[in-house]
Amino acid sequence: MLYANDRLLKRLEEEMLREHNLELSWYEVLLHVTEAGGRIGQQALADRTLMGQSGLSRILTRMEAAQ
Repeated sequence: MLYANDRLLKRLEEEMLREHNLELSWYEVLLHVTEAGGRIGQQALADRTLMGQSGLSRILTRMEAAQ
């Protein structure tokens, strides 16, 4: 089951990149920010995405640089 989940997530990420030029982790962050009404603290965002603080910080830095 873990193998199937891993394959599914990789395929979904490939499709998101190909069709929308959007990493799956970026989509997840944007989804939670939107659900929070556009304002959410970094710790709350890390809790909701189940990402570590440093990983989330790297994603946010890359997202900001891409603007």
